[in-house]
Amino acid sequence: MKVGYMRNTEEPSRLAELTAIECHRKGIELLYLRPRDIDTKNYVVKAKTFSGDKWEDVETEIPKFIDVNPYCYKKENRSVMNFLRDHTILSYNPPEYGIKKLNKYLRKDAELSNLFASKNVINGSFDFFKKFINENNSVAVFLKGKEKSPYMIHKKDHDVYEIERLTNSTHYSEEELKFLYDSVLSKEQYKMYKYFRPDEPASLFRVNLQKNKDGKWDLVNTYVIEEINDIHNSTNLDNDPEETNSQFSNIIDSTDVSYLLSDNVVDTLFMTTKKLEELTNSDFMILGFNIGVTNQDDVYLYNLLFGPSTYSFRERTAEYRAGYYNHLLQSKLTENKLIKTVKKKRKYSGSFVRLINMFQKA
Repeated sequence: MKVGYMRNTEEPSRLAELTAIECHRKGIELLYLRPRDIDTKNYVVKAKTFSGDKWEDVETEIPKFIDVNPYCYKKENRSVMNFLRDHTILSYNPPEYGIKKLNKYLRKDAELSNLFASKNVINGSFDFFKKFINENNSVAVFLKGKEKSPYMIHKKDHDVYEIERLTNSTHYSEEELKFLYDSVLSKEQYKMYKYFRPDEPASLFRVNLQKNKDGKWDLVNTYVIEEINDIHNSTNLDNDPEETNSQFSNIIDSTDVSYLLSDNVVDTLFMTTKKLEELTNSDFMILGFNIGVTNQDDVYLYNLLFGPSTYSFRERTAEYRAGYYNHLLQSKLTENKLIKTVKKKRKYSGSFVRLINMFQKA
């Protein structure tokens, strides 16, 4: 049995190697390939296979299942990805109707609408801006291209707002807040996040979910994020987060702290993944969430990541990948449920990279 592991990089990563070793134990041959390695005319691929302690070049048929990440969906790979969509099963397909509509549908869902703790704004209004502040009491506002100096806005009294930026703190009336909005924010693209002040009992987490050997979602890894800047910066990376440990500059510790999450929090994340798969008619293999959790167990969703970093738990994610590959190959999913997505004849349009992160450029 063969599976593909597709990435853009010239050489296989350490994660690819670990996954190949786990696959070998299950009788699966893992093929490392790049989009440009696919020969669409002859239905073959020039790939690499891990043998003993090194990678060797092989030419073989296109595997029935390929583990891809969102970064494979670049403009130059468009024709190849369209071809693969029609001739094999991919672990990730961009949402059919685009990220903006998906974001909109999720926010309208009765069970999910209260979870969202961030909003992208291009053509907003002051009423929209004020409403988000009043709903969340404290927010961080990042201007596009000016991530290092956000506006921290806190609702005080009925028409009084405290605004912090850099080392300055000033109280604004609603009229003054509107002037700031009209003269500065309305002229920029900006993103707003619910902000927990240092004295508020809440924590920020990166949570990673992955399908297991039975095809069910498991909580695989959780670690603490120190501040809101790191939530924002994590959605503005150009490199492949799967192979970098610079996702957050102020991670307290990459040690798994999943035990800190209650059953209610975990159930909420599982419910969100189920909704997402239903809306997109997809079977995802791995998802990442940036969330805030209060001491009252309230959950706030900042970002949903289709291609989350797995650097700090590569051994574990490799074991999960191999188990899930085996599940797909042994079951009949490739002949029924998953194949529904493959048989659609939709072709991808231009905005591939925008689909990498659900809330990055919505």
